[in-house]
Amino acid sequence: MDLAKLNYWVSCAERTQESTAGQDTPLVVRPYASDPTLAESIIAREHIVISHIVDDELGEMAIAWIDPSGDVDRRPLGSSIWMGETDYEAAMLCYVNACFGGALLMCVENPALDAD
Repeated sequence: MDLAKLNYWVSCAERTQESTAGQDTPLVVRPYASDPTLAESIIAREHIVISHIVDDELGEMAIAWIDPSGDVDRRPLGSSIWMGETDYEAAMLCYVNACFGGALLMCVENPALDAD
């Protein structure tokens, strides 16, 4: 997913966290996947753990998962892992998946579905 689409999804997810009073205002898309200030507050609030892997084909990638205990050594069984080229990209993919689940997967696998 490109960063513009990821930022859109994160903005939608953040909007669901707001009170219903602001739901009728235009959506403001912010650069969550590239701005450390915006991303780090979500990472802390949602208990997102970030680590790294080195893959023969993909090279070094950031991976992220949600763990309320904050245990960075072992992810909880059954938790989804999301990969990204940067820490913030992986973390924001993880966050959006936690908020929207299957809807995100459908758009990642079928990009035409989220084209506006």
